[in-house]
Amino acid sequence: MTATDETAPTFTATYKGTDHETFDLGEHLGDGPVVLAFFPGAFTPPVATR
Repeated sequence: MTATDETAPTFTATYKGTDHETFDLGEHLGDGPVVLAFFPGAFTPPVATR
């Protein structure tokens, strides 16, 4: 986890879109603030048992 005002490590992730597009953090950092939020997918085993 990064601290406030600390630079996050750059990464590329695939998100489920029409063409399984990728998101590259390094390409978006110059656009302004970036907020990253992660959550388990709906109806996956950890979520379905709660």
